[in-house]
Amino acid sequence: MVCMGLIIFSRTLQADTASSAVVEKIKAKYARYSQEIKDLNMVQEMQVMTPRGEMGQQTELFYKGRKFRVNVTSSLPGAPGGAANMQSVVIGDENQVWMISPFTGKMAIPADQAQSYQSPKDMWSFIDENAKWMGEQKLGDRVCYVLQIQKTGLPTTLWIDKERLQI
Repeated sequence: MVCMGLIIFSRTLQADTASSAVVEKIKAKYARYSQEIKDLNMVQEMQVMTPRGEMGQQTELFYKGRKFRVNVTSSLPGAPGGAANMQSVVIGDENQVWMISPFTGKMAIPADQAQSYQSPKDMWSFIDENAKWMGEQKLGDRVCYVLQIQKTGLPTTLWIDKERLQI
């Protein structure tokens, strides 16, 4: 009985150590970039399974100095009216952030929520010491670290290229 407890504790400790080591490697690699990035353009595509079917989202991020624009296109299967393919735009700088969408019109984003749009240079800050180590997995011809994070209530699994340290 004692041995089983030690084995479980040992594996948990190893997983926590592995997760922390991966997070530290990533943050060390990208720390230099956060000082050097002046302009940044990114495109992100996500697919999420919901009870109504697959929900897709494409996000385009444009950052120039302290100004930014985020275009979001969401496809929501079975949604009524114009919500099936909804587009919204978030624009701002270090002082103000605004969202423009068909349902809300132009709306100021509260300061506590605006921070999530304003910080492209520290792209890895969402991965913290609470990331859960899930192991390694091969995707295509790449070996990836697999981490699970939980920031907004939903668990998110990240596959991070072991060699390049890229998602």
